[in-house]
Amino acid sequence: MFNDVGASRRSLVIIASVVVALATLAAGLAATALRSASYASTAEILIAPVGDSVETTASSSDTLSRGTIVSTFAQAYGSSGIANRAMTEAGITPADRARVTLASQVIAGTSIVSVTANAETPELAVRAAAAISGFVPELAGYSTAFRPQVIEPASPAELSGPSGTAMVAASLLLALVAGSLTAWVLNREVRRRRLRGRVAVEPVPAADDEREYEAPARVR
Repeated sequence: MFNDVGASRRSLVIIASVVVALATLAAGLAATALRSASYASTAEILIAPVGDSVETTASSSDTLSRGTIVSTFAQAYGSSGIANRAMTEAGITPADRARVTLASQVIAGTSIVSVTANAETPELAVRAAAAISGFVPELAGYSTAFRPQVIEPASPAELSGPSGTAMVAASLLLALVAGSLTAWVLNREVRRRRLRGRVAVEPVPAADDEREYEAPARVR
């Protein structure tokens, strides 16, 4: 009887672990299937000083070396206002513009701004990156003293983010961990209840004050 109960508990633990693992795997595969592909294209822009004299060029270069001007241009290229104007001039429709996300940053130690456009199709990503990198933002006095120059055109779009194969592998690993953890928790609970049942059925030894009463000897 006890063997049957133990076997039944082990079967329940295995079934529960398998169910949890399969549910976790199904959730991961569903997330992989619903994930939209994203393509990225990057262009690089050099922020160069404008000036006819050596003194003017040297002064502008010294200002650039401090990083403030380049950072200002990087923020401008990453702003939605500049991006929308640039893509509108390039003939990108409002529907397509809404599907583009941008990221811009200064390449450390240089006067180069990197602009990356992400979109659902590789063609749109390249068009957006080319449009934004070729646009000259109006930044008060900066636009007359410094001139952006595209030194690296929009690169061919590449699939960004984790690949479908990587996500499937991660789902399998997560399912294995979830199933193993479920089995460990359930087995621990079964052992705890089994130990509690053993303690309940063990006889309790009699206390000293419950020993058999012995009558005192008669005094003669």
